[in-house]
Amino acid sequence: MAQETAGFEHQASTGALDFTCGPTGLRHVRFGGTEVLAGVHLVVRDPFWGTVIPEVLEPASRRDDGGCVTVRWRARQSDGEISFGWEGVIEARSAGPGEAELSFTVDGSAETEFLANRVGLCLLHPMALAGLPAQTLAAQGGHADGAIGWTAGRFPADIAPWQPFLSFSGLRHALPGEDGAGAGTAEIIVTGEAFEMEDQRNWTDASFKSYCPPLDRPHPRRYRAGQRVTQQMRLRLSRPAGDAGSAGGTPGPAARRRTDGAARIAFKINDLKVGRVPAIGLGLADADVPVTETDRDLLRALRPGHLHAVIDLGGGSWPADLRRALDEAAALGCPADLEIVATGPGELGDVAAALAPGGDRDEAAGRVFVYERRSSQTTRELAAAWAAAGLGAPSGGSRADFAQLNRAELATDLLDAVAFGVCPQVHATDDESIAETITAQPVVARCALALARGHPLVVGPVTLTPRFNPVAPDAPRPRPRDPRQAMAITAAWTAGSVAALGYAGASAITYFETAGAGGVLAGAAPLPDGFPAPGAVYPVYQVLARLGPLAGRPLLGAGSQDPARVTGLAVDAEPGPLVVLANLGPEPVAVEVTSPFALAGARDVTVALEPWQVIAIGD
Repeated sequence: MAQETAGFEHQASTGALDFTCGPTGLRHVRFGGTEVLAGVHLVVRDPFWGTVIPEVLEPASRRDDGGCVTVRWRARQSDGEISFGWEGVIEARSAGPGEAELSFTVDGSAETEFLANRVGLCLLHPMALAGLPAQTLAAQGGHADGAIGWTAGRFPADIAPWQPFLSFSGLRHALPGEDGAGAGTAEIIVTGEAFEMEDQRNWTDASFKSYCPPLDRPHPRRYRAGQRVTQQMRLRLSRPAGDAGSAGGTPGPAARRRTDGAARIAFKINDLKVGRVPAIGLGLADADVPVTETDRDLLRALRPGHLHAVIDLGGGSWPADLRRALDEAAALGCPADLEIVATGPGELGDVAAALAPGGDRDEAAGRVFVYERRSSQTTRELAAAWAAAGLGAPSGGSRADFAQLNRAELATDLLDAVAFGVCPQVHATDDESIAETITAQPVVARCALALARGHPLVVGPVTLTPRFNPVAPDAPRPRPRDPRQAMAITAAWTAGSVAALGYAGASAITYFETAGAGGVLAGAAPLPDGFPAPGAVYPVYQVLARLGPLAGRPLLGAGSQDPARVTGLAVDAEPGPLVVLANLGPEPVAVEVTSPFALAGARDVTVALEPWQVIAIGD
């Protein structure tokens, strides 16, 4: 998934092959309408795994010549000491409706001496490949060697905690289809470095990622000024003769948005009760974010299920943080869920004493999550130490992403609930990539429930920007500064997230913070550029105002014809059913709602959704 950047965008096609290219490379490579690659990008990651965004130095030139398309441009990725300049060349050709080839070549060099964890190509394979067979070609010095032969494997169906494919220079698989493998094959050869693959659903990305260099290589790596990096990806596509139409798969999100225009998408509801609306809570804003009594009135109107607060025992401020969390929760009329972060079990004694009967604990205290600072996980030692304090079983899992939960030795016998956090911008920051994470959230939640072994699943905190960097715990803690927090895209994404996680079985979810740049309203202090004035209420507030009070109500079966474009949920509410729909894209769409009961006076209604709009039917 590409980073959003000023530059260019070209849409090109030859024969049955079509794709989009931009400053970092390729997006949405499709063959006969089936998405084969979600993206191929040149990625530069700093020593803290931050992504360095490219600047286009020379606008792209494009040549179309009798079934061949060539796009060429120059770019630079620079940030601090890092400066890497490169030329990208994309070449595509078609040999009729049944065969096509595509290559992306990067030739660049370090313009300064710098440290980086990664400088190389990343290939994003669509989530639709999950469970399908594949073959890999072993890497030999970064180049393909056909004499070694292909090794059979499979894209993981459940989310793989570790790399499913290691040290390869080739990948071959069937094209994805609606019922598994479709007609046709894709063969990818990469040169210049050995590649391996990770399951990006661990971070709610809707893809598998092939990247280089492998993580077992020492990093960060030092790049000398003038050091050259040359890599290439070659893709060969084929399908049986006579299959001149679609290869049988579902078009990727870009294809749907581009070809649909003001599309009509079906949303069907039935009367089966398939779960319950999860309890929705909020995160406590930092102490330097002022919240007025007017703000508190607005927050109380959301009827939050809990207020989630971080109690970091690493500093001397935790007693004041604890008292503030309990006081703010009491003011909002909800329990305080406490995220206790400790170096080890020895730090838990004082906070346990403070929460014991006769200490600071009162009706405002709710769940207690205990996490180790370094791993971001709940270790068995921490869980046992908390239980030994006589305050009941803690909750826990991962305070970061599902990846840390998926890789943990989870002590479910000592926990009363299992948790993980969600952020849609771990790997990419553009609007389309953020929206696409909604399609992965149900898969992640179902895998988490399997790990929870019968315990309730508590998802959160869910934040638009990362709360911290779990793979670089010593990196400075980021502060939320994304103006989209106060825009319609976050409201639509949140409505989609509640639907995705609720239908998957989450019991409770924590969204964002009470106020500020990461909140549901602005609060009383001035905010960074791009945010509204103090006192403003963000669009996401209205979504939570509609859904929060419905906690515990039955969910009715519902499904979208195109869940990457339109999502929603149906609730058995009072006095009658309520349907919430969200447009997950930048273009208008018409939604044809079919239900067994009357909505707005009719069983079948068509509603128009503007870009990123959320509506409720049945009020």
